[in-house]
Amino acid sequence: MTTQVWSYMPSHRMHRGSFLSLASPLLSRMFGFWTLLAGTIRLVFALGPCNKSIWLVTLLSFVLALLHFTSELFIYKTATLSFPTISPLLVSSISITWLIAVLPSLSSSEEQYKNKKI
Repeated sequence: MTTQVWSYMPSHRMHRGSFLSLASPLLSRMFGFWTLLAGTIRLVFALGPCNKSIWLVTLLSFVLALLHFTSELFIYKTATLSFPTISPLLVSSISITWLIAVLPSLSSSEEQYKNKKI
């Protein structure tokens, strides 16, 4: 027996007083879990920035966030240019730029970290 997981009927809750919310409770939980997962990845990188594998996963999480918000703005047109959509675009763009800029220093930092006596 199969069960219906995704509901195609919009919720009857009002969003900002004029639009029906298209987010189901399942989608809301998935977005919350994604946010928690992305935050955990970034925290792990902040605690050990010399690990190239963690660097790559962190970079990819920012790239995915940038692609998601860009697609919502320009492909699906479900968002408008306003502070709630510009701020994730700025954070992900700046973070991607910073992560790429520090890549050359990761090799030397990793060697120093490995040679350090504890």
